[in-house]
Amino acid sequence: MRIGSIGRLSLLALSVAILITISCSRESPKESPPADGALVVELVHLKDSDPTPEWPQVFNEGRPFVISVNEGIPNARAFFDALVGSLKSQDVLDDVVFSWFGGDDMEFAEVIIGSKVELGIAQSVLRSYGQHVTKPMIISVATEDEKLGKTQSIYVGGLVASGRRVVSPPKLRELTAPGLTHEEFLRLLD
Repeated sequence: MRIGSIGRLSLLALSVAILITISCSRESPKESPPADGALVVELVHLKDSDPTPEWPQVFNEGRPFVISVNEGIPNARAFFDALVGSLKSQDVLDDVVFSWFGGDDMEFAEVIIGSKVELGIAQSVLRSYGQHVTKPMIISVATEDEKLGKTQSIYVGGLVASGRRVVSPPKLRELTAPGLTHEEFLRLLD
């Protein structure tokens, strides 16, 4: 069967229309409603008031931790929803403020974990990532606040390359193992 030039043009127009529809229908994960009680903000505010010895810096609504997620990671919404469910089951969801950033596709995802982030929260991020995101992950630790609360934050899909190696599946299992102490966790990331 031969397709004439008008047939080819019609086929081309149909293909373009399908591609436009597919690319326009890709909803940004940050445009979906917040998951199950999560505090999602456009702008994270570092508060000067109400610090405690345990948490020298607090963020929106007095929460001690921030998790910022690059909306460009594959399956970002599935990752986010699983993370929120995990944090809720640990009864720590009210300790976290979430934000979305970025949006560009990436070869791998930098996950930057603040050294003061509670172990259960950090492990939930890594576990949810491992379950829902197919891109390789590189993990680094923020040990300096730089007056920005970095030691109490996690960035998933960070935009600054650390130059570290991709985390292997056995290493990820080791980092998310039950019974690990916070000190052991940080030592494994060195």
